[in-house]
Amino acid sequence: MAITADSQLTGAAAPGAMVLNRTGRRHVPGKDHARMTELLDATRFLALRAGLADVYRAVFGRAPWSEPPAAAQAFADRLPDEAGQPGFRAVVARDGGGTLTGFGYGYLTPSPFPTGRSYDSVRAAVGDRAADTLSGTFEVLELAVRPDAHGQGTGRSMLTALVADRPAWLLTATFAPGAVAFYDRCGWKRLGEADDIVVYGAPAGSTAGH
Repeated sequence: MAITADSQLTGAAAPGAMVLNRTGRRHVPGKDHARMTELLDATRFLALRAGLADVYRAVFGRAPWSEPPAAAQAFADRLPDEAGQPGFRAVVARDGGGTLTGFGYGYLTPSPFPTGRSYDSVRAAVGDRAADTLSGTFEVLELAVRPDAHGQGTGRSMLTALVADRPAWLLTATFAPGAVAFYDRCGWKRLGEADDIVVYGAPAGSTAGH
């Protein structure tokens, strides 16, 4: 939903984590150490919860989001529930020094298509029939890249790893032009707009982000 982040994660990749380079391919030791992307299961992702809350605070506490400090704690509090949803997948990116440069996660949209939260705005944006077709597809809840890591392919790499060739969708705010421009550049299709959000669908028949 956003593109930005800041925190730290030190040490080697966790055992069992899939490590990929910025193109989404498996990481080869000695190559592309500057940017590594890891797919994590729910347990390993939640182990980073404190750091992820710091990321959230750094991202959404600044313009154009300008969320209050308490929003980061609310984010941390809801992570266990979100990580327990069917089809949950998560990704983190970090540089060669172990600094976390971004994260993303999502899960399968329930069926029937939910109500509440932002789902009502999504239905208004795409229409009833299109909204119903999103049920059972992968929903990208968050995609965040630290400001000083912008322009290095980090967001695109994480999006590719997270979604791969799955049918997927996401939303972002129309008042966040950087995020909107990012998904446009990645080739995601605009499905509709309403209530200050734009809804995107992953490129059909291709790996998202490529």
